Order: sequence, then C-alpha cells, then structure tokens
Amino acid sequence: MRRTAAQDEEQKREQQRQRITQARATLAKGAEAITCGQCGEANSLEAWTQRPLSGALPLGQFQCPACGYAFQRRETTPGEVWDNGRERLYIPGKIEEAACQPQM
Repeated sequence: MRRTAAQDEEQKREQQRQRITQARATLAKGAEAITCGQCGEANSLEAWTQRPLSGALPLGQFQCPACGYAFQRRETTPGEVWDNGRERLYIPGKIEEAACQPQM
C-alpha cells in the first residue's frame, strides 16, 4: 500500500508533536534541553554528548541524537588572564559554533 502525501505530512506532524512532548517532559524534570537547529529534536545534555557505539564525545563536541548533526564550541579570539594580585581569572574569548565530523 502506497502512502499519500497527506499521510506523510500527518506522520511528520505527529513526530513533531512527540518531540515537543518529550522536550516538555525533559524540562519538567528540571533538566536542561538542547534543541537541534537542523531537525528540531530536543534532548538532554547527556544525550548530546554520548554516542551509542563510541561512548562519550570529546570535550566541547556535541552531536544531535536524532539526525547526527555535530558541532564544536571553539574559542575564536584568545581569552585573557585577569590578575588582581590575590587571584587570577581566565576570561574566555569569543566562542563560536563550528561544524565537525559526526561520530558513530
């Protein structure tokens, strides 16, 4: 049996409703949800930093658990060290998102 365009569209809407419901449930539990800019999937930080086969991603790398879109947060301008004599603070430079190679 072939699916019609209307059935495909309804299935997409249902999947989107399920994602929204899942995101709301995640937020209701007090966990922060990260939403993918590519597919709209919302999930916890843990889901964005773990892969089923390779385990934990390198520090600063994130990957959507649904579509596999991967990115890193990179410091594009150097940070500076602030020293007042008693303590030293590192103030990071500008941080931007850069696409990277997805992992399994």
